[in-house]
Amino acid sequence: MQPELENLKLRLTSPRPKSQFTVTQTMATARVFLMEVKNKPPNSDDVRRFLLKRKALKETSKASLFYSIKRLFVANHWTWDFEKGEAPVAGEVVAPPMPVESIRQLIAARDKLNPQEAAYLALATVYGPRRIEIVNLRREDIGQTLHIHVAKARGVQEREHIIPDAIRPWLEAWSWQPIQVLRATLIFQEMCAKAGVERPMGMGYHSIRRTLSTLLLDRCSWNSQEIGKEESLTPLKVWSFMRWKMSGAMQRWGLTPMLATYQHQEVMPGGVLSIDRVIFEHHPFLQEWES
Repeated sequence: MQPELENLKLRLTSPRPKSQFTVTQTMATARVFLMEVKNKPPNSDDVRRFLLKRKALKETSKASLFYSIKRLFVANHWTWDFEKGEAPVAGEVVAPPMPVESIRQLIAARDKLNPQEAAYLALATVYGPRRIEIVNLRREDIGQTLHIHVAKARGVQEREHIIPDAIRPWLEAWSWQPIQVLRATLIFQEMCAKAGVERPMGMGYHSIRRTLSTLLLDRCSWNSQEIGKEESLTPLKVWSFMRWKMSGAMQRWGLTPMLATYQHQEVMPGGVLSIDRVIFEHHPFLQEWES
């Protein structure tokens, strides 16, 4: 690890450790920033150029990048001469990540749940779906593989997934009848209550999604020599598994169009399901369903 990153990790983990979500996101941003800048040490213009390349991102995303880079500067005693009011403004409310132990507690309590709740929990903890993706799922989407409907600007697209043996019985036990979005939220609340899990304001399915993506990204290889290997867990494989837009990956992580295309599901060796196989080898919660 580069000395600059070691300094940052030390500051993030001592004396008062930040959350795993914060550590992973900050370290990932710092890695990409250091790969792009030419000045040593970097300066404020490097930060401006870094953010300008990502001007299409939402303000919340740009604010996250900005403050991650600020932590890198502070950790290495570099001059941070941005004035108050220059930072991007995070205007949207983001669901808080769910603590890892709370997710494990939910899975451990699966026998206390009714078939619908258990099916939703299996889906949420293995694939990290958005709430609307859960609501849109139908019985015919569960066969040899799972088809999750992803809402995009050009309409609804499907992402095919492998169904691990450990969760198949739980998914097939429910009829997947249509429900309202609000009902899905109430189901999440009921699951937490039965499992004895505290649920702070704003915590929901997306909170599990944030935790899952964070843990997977934390286990990724950032080595350029590893990124092209089919068996390597890389940020772009996580991006595909979580059903994020590939353009977003290119903007946030500074990836080249050619690399993003190579990693895209349609042209990966073995297709989209090969990505799932790699993900499941590193999945933080799948083993909980197998026990």
